[in-house]
Amino acid sequence: MGYGMYKVGEGNRERRALKEEKKAARMAVVPALQAEEDRRYLEKETKRLEEEAKLMKDVPGWKVGQGVYETGKWMPPAERPGPVGSYL
Repeated sequence: MGYGMYKVGEGNRERRALKEEKKAARMAVVPALQAEEDRRYLEKETKRLEEEAKLMKDVPGWKVGQGVYETGKWMPPAERPGPVGSYL
């Protein structure tokens, strides 16, 4: 029975080490993934502002990029995944 408990402890240590390794690998990749998402967001936001400027050019007093509701706190816009008009 003593040997069995030893093997259980050994397995627990191995499982813990693998879990820590997996966590470290994920943490190493996060900055690259965040940079990709930031780049994608910036490109999308630039296109959106260009479209807004083109669409609202004839409206007097319209400021491109300024929201209708100003809270003073930046929040990323809510995005629905999928094609435009998709409700699924």
